[in-house]
Amino acid sequence: MTFIPKNFLDGIYDKFNGNSALKNAVTGLYLSEAPQGTAYPYITYHLIDDIPDRWFSHTSEVIRVQFSIFHQASTGTPLKTVMDIANKLMACYDDSVITVDSYTCVYVTRVFSNLTKVPGVSEKDRVWQYVIDYMIRISE
Repeated sequence: MTFIPKNFLDGIYDKFNGNSALKNAVTGLYLSEAPQGTAYPYITYHLIDDIPDRWFSHTSEVIRVQFSIFHQASTGTPLKTVMDIANKLMACYDDSVITVDSYTCVYVTRVFSNLTKVPGVSEKDRVWQYVIDYMIRISE
């Protein structure tokens, strides 16, 4: 049976934690959602899907991970800040290696990105959201 290794998420976080430019640009990286009241800007990440790939005696997983950068639209120069953080995130993860015990990282490829302004009740509540998806192949 094939599944996402338990420490795969640790590998995603460790890559972030080891990149001081990205880490210092945000208040944190959170799995699925940030705690209520978290200061902007911050990043969340999600497991979107996992495709097991078996051939002969070889097993691998292709896992899509989505990062979302959030920044309040009414503060300072948020669009520039979101774009700067997105560039730091892409510099950190594009073609990188995710460390996962007992697996080899074959590739980390960016497959999608989208910038939107999330509507809020008022202009001060509006938030920029920059979404970046990666396909990550790990092999046993």
